[in-house]
Amino acid sequence: MNAFKLFQNLGFSLGPSHTKFLNNLNNITSVGEAGGGMVRATMNANGKLLDVKIDQKLMGKDKQVIEELIVHACNNARDYSIKAAEEEAAKMVRDMPDMSAMLQSLLSNMNKKSE
Repeated sequence: MNAFKLFQNLGFSLGPSHTKFLNNLNNITSVGEAGGGMVRATMNANGKLLDVKIDQKLMGKDKQVIEELIVHACNNARDYSIKAAEEEAAKMVRDMPDMSAMLQSLLSNMNKKSE
């Protein structure tokens, strides 16, 4: 479960900041490569695979090699997109005016749910 789902389950809303954050993730892209750049995968920070490019030089090569390069490029893109999402989340938290009030509200809601 991601942090935003946890906040929602606890009855806490991040409001417009949450929506802006999710929209920003759609616009942040990461590229993973394999085979010296012969296979490139592009993914957004929400983890959606947007594009895969395969260099023409690979055509006619062993199918298994191509498949392994695609998997490797996609995994690299995923790793980069996770890092980009974490950086965007840290930026959002840093830009929030009163994080202590938000955390107090979160803890209060958690205590109410556990009673």
